Amino acid sequence: MIIALTCMLIFYGAALGSISAKEAAKDWGMSKFAMSQLGTAQLGGLFIGSFIWGYIANHYGRIMVLKICLVISIITYLAYTFSVDYYMAISIIFFQGIGFAGMLSTAPPTYYECCPPKKAWTMVLVSWSLCFGLILGNFIAFLTVIAGDAGVGRWRWVSGVGCVLSVLTLIGSHWLLESPRYLDLKGQGAKAREVLKEIARWNKSHDAPEMGTPIITYNSNVQEDEELEIEELIKPAEKVEFKELFCIHHIKKSTALAAIGLFGDIGYFGLIEFMPFFLNNIPNKVTDDASIYGTIILQISIGSAGIFLSSKLVDTRLGRKWTIIVGYLSCGVFTFLFFIANNYWMILVSTILIYFFNYIAFAAFFLIVPENYPTNIRALGQAWVNAASKFGGVLSPFTLGFLVEAPHGVLIGIFVIALSFGVIGIFGLLVKETRGRGMDAVSLSDTIKD
Repeated sequence: MIIALTCMLIFYGAALGSISAKEAAKDWGMSKFAMSQLGTAQLGGLFIGSFIWGYIANHYGRIMVLKICLVISIITYLAYTFSVDYYMAISIIFFQGIGFAGMLSTAPPTYYECCPPKKAWTMVLVSWSLCFGLILGNFIAFLTVIAGDAGVGRWRWVSGVGCVLSVLTLIGSHWLLESPRYLDLKGQGAKAREVLKEIARWNKSHDAPEMGTPIITYNSNVQEDEELEIEELIKPAEKVEFKELFCIHHIKKSTALAAIGLFGDIGYFGLIEFMPFFLNNIPNKVTDDASIYGTIILQISIGSAGIFLSSKLVDTRLGRKWTIIVGYLSCGVFTFLFFIANNYWMILVSTILIYFFNYIAFAAFFLIVPENYPTNIRALGQAWVNAASKFGGVLSPFTLGFLVEAPHGVLIGIFVIALSFGVIGIFGLLVKETRGRGMDAVSLSDTIKD
């Protein structure tokens, strides 16, 4: 629950950036391009912060980083609520992005490492909390349209609610336990056993977890002599550097996963940041605020049903890999429907289909990233992919913000989004399937066989 709330806050912040870009432009007399840089600044913070927090989490603990970043979330949401001008807002949202980076680098690995292997698919459902953050942010803005904002900017209401949610999440994080796999890797077996006993108590299990064997399990296809080599590979290490992600054993998947994240976020954040502009610039314009926010809520809410379908697909013959490829390619195809959309209902249907397939692919990607790295570099791997993804998110608002100011720029922007989704199919082919393989088996057995 707390992990889900943590993830929700991140995309709630993305919704805040998009809402601010629309609502605060008039207050501050800034152009659409300038306001689009709020999203760029936030994602820039995510990009930089991923490298910082990924390293810290890998060596000093996931939960410590998560709690620190929740404090940053509280402070930045509160400060953003009282921003007096554009420059103050863009500075705050940049530091907010740095905090979000730590949350995104630690929450997924923590959940995954505490999850029973047979329940790994539930990682897909955790990704829905990210979508819920977008829905909730736009819903708060929608409420201020219906009920009135009492003379306070809508984006300030959204930011204030974000601060309250961050406080509640920080309080809840008091009950979070460190990953037993991380503790075991660091040679803290006694603490790992205590965590497992606590998890068993929460699950009302009458049997204490067996700790006679190491926590880390191996792929059944790996031979005994190979297991000895694996034990050497996973023994506690004092320092693991980012360069480990680009050794001969990991460079292909690190490159492919980063590329998928990069192009996926170019397309996705392009849609998120500029949906109000797209709806305003189609032949049959959607101009009133209630209709814009209502449409965005409807698009994401119905589209997010793709996550629940993805939770089933990842354990079929499609697996994680082909769920990602088929999902993103379909997303790119349906993006082209924007070119021929000439009425509101066609626009609504096409965007729901775009989000539906996007979330199918994104949810599978959310699962396959931590599965592709062993425990000793999982936080670093997650951070690296997050950084690459957010670099795509940085490029997207900057590029599309420039395009929407140009003649026919909206149509060009739609083409860029569709192309970004299509390119993912190529890089998806380079990723190894992880369905049915142990938590550390993919990376470690591949290391030996390569």
